[in-house]
Amino acid sequence: LTTGVNISLHAVQFINSNTGWIAGSNGKIKKSTNGGTSWFNQSINSSENLRRILMIDANTGFICGDSGKILKTTNGGNDWNNTNASGFTENIYAMDFINASTGICVNESRRQFITTNGGVNWISSNMNGVSPLLSIYGIDMADSNTIYAGTGSGFLTSAKVYKSVNFGTSYTASLNEGSNFSSATIK
Repeated sequence: LTTGVNISLHAVQFINSNTGWIAGSNGKIKKSTNGGTSWFNQSINSSENLRRILMIDANTGFICGDSGKILKTTNGGNDWNNTNASGFTENIYAMDFINASTGICVNESRRQFITTNGGVNWISSNMNGVSPLLSIYGIDMADSNTIYAGTGSGFLTSAKVYKSVNFGTSYTASLNEGSNFSSATIK
């Protein structure tokens, strides 16, 4: 498909066979309503790299990216509003929501940002139990308590998958170095 952009695209999500969004470097967001045949620009008035899109439905969605950027739309992307009132500035590489209210964003430095009110407030905390030698690149919420986090391989260690069963209070290794992911990134 031709997107009409010549920048790096980091995120894509379609909610059905016709409607989808792409996002990438320099704050670029585009939407298609015809299966990717054509794309039109959406604007965030920012130049941060955007890393992940997660649309809950045709109207409500979130985007995360560099400099702590977390944006929310409630009108299909016509407007994207900053939800990061906490002022954190770390680059955010992964995000997941289980519904329009409850979600998590993480940065590569093992810091997590959790909301239970649709991004009105974010609680920032360390990912206790995750090795300080690894960076987080993937996150998945299975339910309101269970979270999986994927890492990149470190200088002295292989990539791992961590699991939390208490909504991010603590994590334990679920996939460890014995699985031989010595040069990998698990997203």
